[in-house]
Amino acid sequence: MRFILDIKALRSFVAVATLKNFSAAAKKLHITQPTISRQISELEKNVGVKLLIRTTHDVTLTKAGNLLFIEAQKIIKNDQNIIEKLRKIANITHIKIGYLASACAEFLPRAIKNFSHSYPNIKLQLLEMTTPQQFEALQNNKIDIALSRTISDIKKINLIEKHLYTDKMVALVPKHHSLADKSQLNLSHLAQEKIIFFKRQDATELYDQIVLQCKESGFIPMITSTAENMRHLITLVSSGLGVSIVPEQTQYICSNECQYIPISDLSINLPLKIYFKQSVNNKYITQFVQLCTQEIHEETFYNLLEINIKN
Repeated sequence: MRFILDIKALRSFVAVATLKNFSAAAKKLHITQPTISRQISELEKNVGVKLLIRTTHDVTLTKAGNLLFIEAQKIIKNDQNIIEKLRKIANITHIKIGYLASACAEFLPRAIKNFSHSYPNIKLQLLEMTTPQQFEALQNNKIDIALSRTISDIKKINLIEKHLYTDKMVALVPKHHSLADKSQLNLSHLAQEKIIFFKRQDATELYDQIVLQCKESGFIPMITSTAENMRHLITLVSSGLGVSIVPEQTQYICSNECQYIPISDLSINLPLKIYFKQSVNNKYITQFVQLCTQEIHEETFYNLLEINIKN
């Protein structure tokens, strides 16, 4: 029997076999769950044997699946080694960048444009990830740079950390909401509102800080739903399904159907930092880090200049 092992299907199979969960594997690979299910189904059809036993709560490997799991990891590693060798021959360097879309939308496009203009042979690959996902990806060498909220255990994998800017949290309400015309509000204004939040596991410390400050203001936030990501959250708020508390920088990906309002008694500083491994010897990574810092500082300078001119 003759068949072809698809590298994408093998990656999906290894992810499911490792995580024992189709949904978690799809999230890790940044593809949909139906796609990963289809790939594995086609892989089983190609090899002619059952590889996985899937139940409601678990995924287990068959005897054939265990064998393929071992061999597939070797194939994937070899595939990556070949790609890297070919890129070196072609004198092309790839830099993989994990980023938070809601925190980078203002400066990252400019940084990428300017970097690509200066270094046309350096290919940048952008991967939208949460902070926990970026930390894991740095550990496993799946990304070279992380644009992330604070990563606490940077010594564990010898990361270099550079501060880019500090954001603040503001209220996000639908354009025609009763609070939308306020220039400022207190946390207590949200006491009776349906709150749409990000998932706690995506930013545990920030989530807990907001809930704690709400409690200190005399109420427990009525969280009615959580969003997959910040774009999803903004869509839910735009649809009038509730209000939220978000980083101010999300205004750069925000819908016109939303309004941002400062919260006077919410004191949370939200830094954005850039991380890369101390052991990495790549001048282009250093150049990109410097460029991101430059882009942010220049934007801050022009914003301050504009304010001074107006005043």
